[in-house]
Amino acid sequence: MGPEDRQRPEDLPGDCSVQVEAPLLPRGGGEDLRGREGGTVMLDPRIKTRALKLIREGMSDRKISARLREEGMKMSSGTVYILRRRDRGERNGNHSPHTLEHVQVLSEAGNSIPLIAKKVNRSEVTVRSCLSVLKLPLIVPVEQDLVQTIKSRTAIAGRWGPGRYLLIGDTHIRFHSLETIEQAIALPGQFDGCIFAGDLIDNTMISTFRKTQGVTTRSEFEVANLILDMLVKRFGRVLYILGNHEDRRIKTLLDAAENLIVQSGEKSQFIIDAVNRVREFHTNTRPGVTVHYDWWCELKGSKYSTLICHADGYSAIHGRQAFSVAESLMSKKEEYHIDQIGTVCEAHMHRHVGPFRKWGMYLWELPAACPLLDYMASPKASKSGVDTGYSEMVIKADGSLDFNKSRSYYVES
Repeated sequence: MGPEDRQRPEDLPGDCSVQVEAPLLPRGGGEDLRGREGGTVMLDPRIKTRALKLIREGMSDRKISARLREEGMKMSSGTVYILRRRDRGERNGNHSPHTLEHVQVLSEAGNSIPLIAKKVNRSEVTVRSCLSVLKLPLIVPVEQDLVQTIKSRTAIAGRWGPGRYLLIGDTHIRFHSLETIEQAIALPGQFDGCIFAGDLIDNTMISTFRKTQGVTTRSEFEVANLILDMLVKRFGRVLYILGNHEDRRIKTLLDAAENLIVQSGEKSQFIIDAVNRVREFHTNTRPGVTVHYDWWCELKGSKYSTLICHADGYSAIHGRQAFSVAESLMSKKEEYHIDQIGTVCEAHMHRHVGPFRKWGMYLWELPAACPLLDYMASPKASKSGVDTGYSEMVIKADGSLDFNKSRSYYVES
């Protein structure tokens, strides 16, 4: 800032004056604005309102100062700069850009508020305020906390290891293919369990695509429970990981409760617990069904791990989605406590590719237990078609995939 930009007290009109040697109290209806030199600038409300309007229109400090001078309201570019910083702070909840960015990154990575508060060295109240400013979901479900997720995944890996499994997923009830489920149940021989790879129900009533008349949430849950019971009866037990369509309901409930959660302060955890109970009631209480509240789980052998995933992503290139998921998980092996990956199975794509070898592991994109969905006529949906079917997977004692005994089956839809 040059000498010409330094404002003199006698240049300011009306109730607007400057005192840089000692702070002054507001007078004449003005407002004090602490300057960079330790003093206080007295602002006329009329000049302040006009300057703020120009600031929010994106004008630079010098241009605002010049515009005000043209309109007979003098304010230096230095004073505009201070006003700009103060306005930005008020609109950002007086949080620094660094804190807001850090909170945003941690929140989008799925960390809970207590964990975010610990990592940014701020109180939980401050974290909630930052999330509100950023317009992000104010509460991340407790189950998404990395420590608890790893604990659940480790417990599952101890009970689900080498063996023969049915792999099925993407039923999108009530758009499911009953023929696919019946054919899967009719497979001969003994199995060590069934692994359901996400998107059990469609949650169509809260879909961003067009709604289908008559498909209610209640009817989806009723059919889902019947199908889970059928799978348990045939295969003895079911391991169920969540997909992006299950996430729809938890996100909708949390968004709807956003204001109530903010106002509840310390008691907000009661609301979160209530939302979690709504999510759990139709799945985790079913006999023989184990639910893992994350998008992937691990089956562990003596040397290798098999990862069953439902990552919310899309690639038009066949095999690329499984490749991307494997690349992401390999980059976080230490964080996720993964040893050596032998196989990565990815649902969600509604198409079958593999298993094929890449980076010394098998990659496998799984078919869907539903036909081409009606709402896929939307321009927002993919146009790659659907492979309807199910898969059979055999894992050896060391955790590696028995390629000659593992395959996907197509069902004509």
